[in-house]
Amino acid sequence: MGLMENIRSNTKKNLKRIVLAEGMEERTLMATDHILQEGLAKIILLGNNEEILKKAKDWNLINIPKATIIDPVNHEKKDYYADLLFDLRKSKA
Repeated sequence: MGLMENIRSNTKKNLKRIVLAEGMEERTLMATDHILQEGLAKIILLGNNEEILKKAKDWNLINIPKATIIDPVNHEKKDYYADLLFDLRKSKA
């Protein structure tokens, strides 16, 4: 087994969750589609659900619907996470 096959095998055994903030960018979606096709990780894309799925369709990225898509602008816990981040960062100012 070659190096890349060994890495893929180990990755598939220990699936990690990856959050990608640039969920509507072409390179991000292309990489996400490949990762999901290979089964290398669980992906969370941040961005508008409808726009992401439209771009995926336009670029024939058939695996994008397997990702979890979170729209941070309209997410129900947006204010909670903003407050949490504020509290974590206020001592660094």
